[in-house]
Amino acid sequence: NNIKIRIDKLTRKQVKSKNLTLCFGIVKGTILPNIIRQATEMGVTLLQPIYTQHIATSNINLDKCRKWAIEASEQCERLDIPQILHPISFTDLKKLDTANINFIICDETGNGKKPAEILTNKNNIYIIVGPEGGFSSEELNFAYTFCNGLSLGTRILRVDTAVVSALAYVNEYYYV
Repeated sequence: NNIKIRIDKLTRKQVKSKNLTLCFGIVKGTILPNIIRQATEMGVTLLQPIYTQHIATSNINLDKCRKWAIEASEQCERLDIPQILHPISFTDLKKLDTANINFIICDETGNGKKPAEILTNKNNIYIIVGPEGGFSSEELNFAYTFCNGLSLGTRILRVDTAVVSALAYVNEYYYV
């Protein structure tokens, strides 16, 4: 049995997003659905949970995350859904192809730079946002061996607010 489908009319073009990945320290409670929904609405194509020293929980329900991503895609009329990966350790990020990725870590210590100073024309962008409690000093030192630090201003932001702020900067620069 075969089924043939003919498309008569394209009602709307799929907007092609840049390869935009959000790596985030695993959080608990209502913050996680906010992160998934807001990142989806902001055009993230890949969501990568990461284990860091200050995470409040190591548990993450990927099925629920996918559900939230689908809901957010529908809400913002996005035609695709970001892929959600299994968690990895923070240090595993450096094992990726760092030459072809612009790694940007949100640095709450005040050492990060302004967006225009660190955003490049690389096609793969990884935004890294820490968990509640931020990154440890060891993690930040490690991150600066392969990441550009991004300052989100002088205030300490909630994780979900930091996600939106960082992605807004990236969207402004790249018109994702």
